[in-house]
Amino acid sequence: MGGSDQVARFGVSSQDEAETEEYLRQMYVDCRVVMLAVGEGTRFAAAGAQTAQIGAGRIRSTLDYRGETAPFDSYLFFGLDNGQMRIRNGAEETMLLAGDQTFYPLGVPFVVDMFDMAAKTLQLPAARIETTAEQTLGIRGSDLRFTSTTPVSATMARQWSTLIDLVAAALLSQDASVSPLMIEELTRTTAITALHTFPSTALTVAYQPSPAWVTPVSVRRAAAFLHAHADQPITIDQIAAAAGVTARALQYAFRRHYDTTPTQYLRRIRLERAEQDLRARRGTIAEIARRGDGPAPASSQSPTDAASEFSPATPSAAEHLTERGHLRGK
Repeated sequence: MGGSDQVARFGVSSQDEAETEEYLRQMYVDCRVVMLAVGEGTRFAAAGAQTAQIGAGRIRSTLDYRGETAPFDSYLFFGLDNGQMRIRNGAEETMLLAGDQTFYPLGVPFVVDMFDMAAKTLQLPAARIETTAEQTLGIRGSDLRFTSTTPVSATMARQWSTLIDLVAAALLSQDASVSPLMIEELTRTTAITALHTFPSTALTVAYQPSPAWVTPVSVRRAAAFLHAHADQPITIDQIAAAAGVTARALQYAFRRHYDTTPTQYLRRIRLERAEQDLRARRGTIAEIARRGDGPAPASSQSPTDAASEFSPATPSAAEHLTERGHLRGK
C-alpha cells in the first residue's frame, strides 16, 4: 500500500487465490476467491485508490475467477471494458459484456464470475449519495432507492464510463498530489452523476433546483429585519423579501450561516427580549410572556421547524451577528 494522507493506494499482480482475495478484501468487501482457469502467463492484476469519501480502481485479469462476496455497505460501481462478467444473487442472474455499466446494490451478497476481464470500479458511501439526493433533488435520503442497476440510457452510460476513467486517473496517479478540494469535487460530481445515470426514486419526484447563492450581506439584512420587526407578525416571505432572495434560498442560507432557520432565529430574539423585560420588570408576567412567545411566522414553517423549537438552547441571535467571523465586513 502507498499514498499520501489523503489517498491510500493498493496494488497486486498474482496467480495466487489468497493474494487476490486479500486485495479484493482491502479494496471492496469481504469475499472468497476461487480460480476457475489458470493458464501459463495468466494473472490477476489490479490497482486501487481509496479516500474517506471516494475510491476507484482498475482490474485486469487474464485468468478466470469466481468471487463470493459479503453484503456491500457502500455503492460499488463497475464498468466492464473487456471480457464477460456474470453476477448472481440467488435465482437472479445478470450477464455483462464489454461496455456495460452496473453497480452492486447495498446489503446483498453476490457470486461473481469473471472471464478475461478488464474493468474499472468506483466506490461511494451510501450516506454521501443520500445527502446529495437531498441537496440537489429534494428527496429525503432515507427515501432514496435505486430501482435498476442498468443506466437510464446509452448516452448516460457512456458519460458515466468517462467519469469513472477521470476519477481513477486522478486518484491512481502517483505523480500528482490530490488535494482535499479535488477529492470533494470528484465525490460531489460522481454522486450527482450517479443519481442521474441509474434509475431511482430520486428521478420520479419533481425536480427542485438548489437555491441560488445568498450573499452574507443578504443574510445580515434578513437578520436585521428580524431584529427590527420582532414585535410584529412576520412571515418567511416577508423576511425573504427584505433580504431580496427567495424563501427557500433564505432557509438554506440561515442553515449555512447560523445553523438554524429564520423562524427559530426570530423566536430566540423574542425570548431574549422577554428575558430582558423580566429582569427590568417591564410589564406583567403575562404581558412579557406574550411578547416572548410572539406571533410566529404564519407561512412556510415546516413540521420539522416546529418540532425543533423544543431543541436545546443555542447561542443568542445577537451573538450570531458578531461571532460568525466569515460574515463580518463581507
